[in-house]
Amino acid sequence: KAHNISLKKSPGIIKLETRLETNAAISLTLDPRVKSFRPQPMTIEMGTGRVFSTKDQLHRSFEGSKYKPRPYTPDFEVTLETGTVFIETKHSRLIEKSPEVLEYPSILKSYGLRLLVIDETYFPEGFCQNIRLLHPYQYCHLSSAEKRMVVSATGVAATIGELTKSHQIPQK
Repeated sequence: KAHNISLKKSPGIIKLETRLETNAAISLTLDPRVKSFRPQPMTIEMGTGRVFSTKDQLHRSFEGSKYKPRPYTPDFEVTLETGTVFIETKHSRLIEKSPEVLEYPSILKSYGLRLLVIDETYFPEGFCQNIRLLHPYQYCHLSSAEKRMVVSATGVAATIGELTKSHQIPQK
């Protein structure tokens, strides 16, 4: 099932293929280290390291040759303050069926590219519920008093529901 979502650090509406990709995209948006990100940014030919804007462009480039290209399209290109990293989200069941994906980071490293492969263990259910709850508020600006209240509450473990009730925060 495709997920269409609009996120602050990836302009426009993006189409994501899985819930895992959606959780990763929301996490990237909420992560202060991330300046921006792009889904499905390019296709890389794994045997040569050549980068193409699309998989079709890669295949056209090798038409008529005897070389059989091995295309790979990462899920995200992430721009951090410290550089660029590519992210592949893959459910552990799919990694078990195709363990060669675990070799991709070292292959891409040989071409000067950094790839992280993440599975669902990076996104426990409670974390996913929290990021989905926080995501709509990414554009909200808190007053100084609201910021002090949030900071004062951070020393206590509590659910968002408990915090909103104990601090009389109106529900929108």
